[in-house]
Amino acid sequence: MRTIAELAEQSGFSEDEIRASLARLQKACLIHVKGEVVCALSITDMFMMNEIQQPSSDIYIEDGIIKVRK
Repeated sequence: MRTIAELAEQSGFSEDEIRASLARLQKACLIHVKGEVVCALSITDMFMMNEIQQPSSDIYIEDGIIKVRK
């Protein structure tokens, strides 16, 4: 877990740039942002969030292998 301020300080980008990037990552179901705290999602959480937000997702897991529907 990191805060937005920590990410800005460590990366050298502004907090606005960090927030814009985090919004894209959250929309793609790769991270979770709660207030000022940012957490990377596990692979399982990524797929669960993806299915909840985008039920027609082309990405799925079969026999432990990540696949893309054609």
